Amino acid sequence: MGTTWLERFSGDPVPWLLKYGCAPIRLRTLTEIMGRPADVADVRLVREECDRYPASQQVLLLQQPNGLWLDKLLEYEPPNKSRHRGPGLVNQFLFLVERGWGDSHPVIHLAGERLLELVREEGASDLCELKGYTGSDRSAQKYVRRCMSEIAAAVLSRAGFGEHPAVAAVAKAVAEKLAGEATSREERFDGVLEIEDDGSYRRLKPERITPDMFLLYLLAFHEGARRIAAANGGLDWVCSQLSRRDPVPRRVREVNGKKFLKLTDLHLTAWSLDEFRAGRIGYMLHDLELLARCGILTRCPPAMECLEWMLGRVRSADDGYFDVETSVERGVSRSQYHFFPLEESWRGKHKKSVDVVFRLALILATLDRTSLRA
Repeated sequence: MGTTWLERFSGDPVPWLLKYGCAPIRLRTLTEIMGRPADVADVRLVREECDRYPASQQVLLLQQPNGLWLDKLLEYEPPNKSRHRGPGLVNQFLFLVERGWGDSHPVIHLAGERLLELVREEGASDLCELKGYTGSDRSAQKYVRRCMSEIAAAVLSRAGFGEHPAVAAVAKAVAEKLAGEATSREERFDGVLEIEDDGSYRRLKPERITPDMFLLYLLAFHEGARRIAAANGGLDWVCSQLSRRDPVPRRVREVNGKKFLKLTDLHLTAWSLDEFRAGRIGYMLHDLELLARCGILTRCPPAMECLEWMLGRVRSADDGYFDVETSVERGVSRSQYHFFPLEESWRGKHKKSVDVVFRLALILATLDRTSLRA
């Protein structure tokens, strides 16, 4: 066994990733795994290549002059240009950030301004598709704006806007709210709903929090929020929630009796290792990365079971590191998670393996950094 997590690979994966990876994977291998500064020549060249990455250019062409996509904030639909359908602001913004577009990029800056309006809960900011849930009810508008403020702060933190005063204020408030969750004896939910053709959801009480993707984004990418949550028991509470499998892991927020926001706790709370192995490794990697960035992966037994299983499958670079054909989804929906895969296509001998190898190497490198920070 190696002295670091990354040394658990059978050989150094970095040269293999730099040889076979697409531009976003090569950029993030250089910066997030190797720790190369953003201003060195080889990083600048790959970043310029990321700007031209075809999948990102397709998203760029769909952005509106006001910084939105299709006048939507959260709604996800499969792309269909002729019918004016597709993902909204949050999804497209995360797509571009995950593929190497930073906070200085004009497209990210423009979309970031729209998200900052939501963070500030400005009355003038357009709620787009969410207006149908609030109508002219001011209390409903206030509630929806608060929810969107927290989501926008999480997304902006991922993109490097965490030091903005408005983002920092919301991140601090959410992290402090976690202390109440850690000590509260009251039920977070107000019953279970059966949504036709969808399944069972627990109805969240208005002021309560659940460890969904956006909360984990905030804790993973906002250092101040993570520090507060570590001190007030919030991270301990998140660990406790993730370590017990909830038979109903899906949540819903309602306003005026309308289900305006569906949330899903991390799949680690609901699926066993066998379920992940059966063609769901992408979900596993999604959850493991967020927990590694939060500094709590090694404290979560279901997560460690999955990580050790992945490490037990590592082979040599000559064999592509993994046999992924039977354990990785054939098709990945961005409505389910935003950043896997990064490769534009899985056609080709190594494409699917590159996505898996990069994500696992990133998780291990993150674990090494968090152990040094501790």
